[in-house]
Amino acid sequence: MKKFITLIALLFWSVSVFAQTHTVARGESLQSIAAKYNITEAQLLAANPGADKLFYVGLKLNIPESVGSVATTTTTSTANSTYGTAVNQMPSQPVATNQNSDKKRGRIDSEGNLIRHSFFVKALYEMNNFDYAKESSWYGVGMSASSIAHWGAFHVGGDLAFLINAGVVKDWGCCVEFGPSARVDITENIFINMPIDVVCVVSFDKGNSHASWGGRLAPALHLALSDSFGIFAGPQMNFAFASGSKAAFGMVAGIAFQF
Repeated sequence: MKKFITLIALLFWSVSVFAQTHTVARGESLQSIAAKYNITEAQLLAANPGADKLFYVGLKLNIPESVGSVATTTTTSTANSTYGTAVNQMPSQPVATNQNSDKKRGRIDSEGNLIRHSFFVKALYEMNNFDYAKESSWYGVGMSASSIAHWGAFHVGGDLAFLINAGVVKDWGCCVEFGPSARVDITENIFINMPIDVVCVVSFDKGNSHASWGGRLAPALHLALSDSFGIFAGPQMNFAFASGSKAAFGMVAGIAFQF
């Protein structure tokens, strides 16, 4: 009977002490969560052993009852105090976005926010001119760092692609595209990425090679089908740097794999 009463007392104590929980959101740290509930970081860690070793977006933390206003402390554990801003100090480390998965990857910005789809490789098809679909078809691979820096939902990055023209009957050639890119997030899994590329085309006609330079704008809508795999498609405008040339309109589509 004594053990039973003790067990019941412990149960009621745990329910009263941990009457609420908190789910970690982007940009939060142990320090900011403790301040939000008017408790110390040490109290938060005592209620959640190991949280300083495994802290990620989506983690549920037990919140002990406040014992009054929190005094400012300057003597906390080195490991605990430094981890309060550890998310901000690891800009290149991947982080899980919920308790059930550790596969969502991206980069962590200076404010501790997870930026998804920040780097991916792609296999793509381009048609540079609708009027000459077969002759202007290109196939290739590329890579994109779509979020080197960002301001809210707007990102800037870079783009690189290498393609071959397998649709040309008379001339064979290759194409290299490189340049900056602009990205706008629509939802967590949908965004528009627009490379602003310089294009170098090398064609081979009867053993002779010829190089030409131009540019392209290709705003593509990206849809993430899973944590790593996605598809994209969109229009593109191509123009040559040669004087008197006119812009041509085509399309781009492909698949992307996020690292």
